[in-house]
Amino acid sequence: MRKTLAVFLLLLGYFLAILTVYFLGYEFSIKPFALGIVGIIIALIIQFPLQLLVIFLRDKLNLGTLLVSIGLGFSAGFSQELVKYLFLHGKEVSTGIMFGLGIGFFEVLYAIPVVFYEEQLPEHMKKLVEKNSWLGAWERYFGTLFHIATSAILTYAGLGVLVLFMLLHGLVDSLAEMHNLGESKKALFLGEVLLSILSVLLILSL
Repeated sequence: MRKTLAVFLLLLGYFLAILTVYFLGYEFSIKPFALGIVGIIIALIIQFPLQLLVIFLRDKLNLGTLLVSIGLGFSAGFSQELVKYLFLHGKEVSTGIMFGLGIGFFEVLYAIPVVFYEEQLPEHMKKLVEKNSWLGAWERYFGTLFHIATSAILTYAGLGVLVLFMLLHGLVDSLAEMHNLGESKKALFLGEVLLSILSVLLILSL
């Protein structure tokens, strides 16, 4: 029952993001949407080796939770925002909107099997699933909005904004990792609040 509810909340959050895009006046376009799915896969291909390097250094140098969380979080921020910029710079804002929606769709698809195979996950990943079970709709909604807004803005913004988005994305993900690795409820709360505020502000700036 809990897993079914978790999946429902993930889908609900994404559906609310779709509604937001609709009310903003943007129409669905399959090509940039599909490109967003391809883009996030490429970003993960870059991101995962960087994160494996962080884990390797943790084991070799006995790094603490804070440094490991920062390394994991900023690996994601660097990889994902860089790919958005490379794919989207110079394109139409509407293309960026659909690209971000495609990223959000992939993340939901990625999260669903993680929920159902929770028992086979490493311990820190189990904590991530437990968090998503009650934060799913909130996190997927604002997480997707963040991808939509940053993707749209990077269609016209320069390198300075790219670096800023890398830092903001890295900070949000670092706080999430601090919860996943260190069970810090304060980090979880700060991360979700920061994600929500950033997403709303960035969407309103479009």
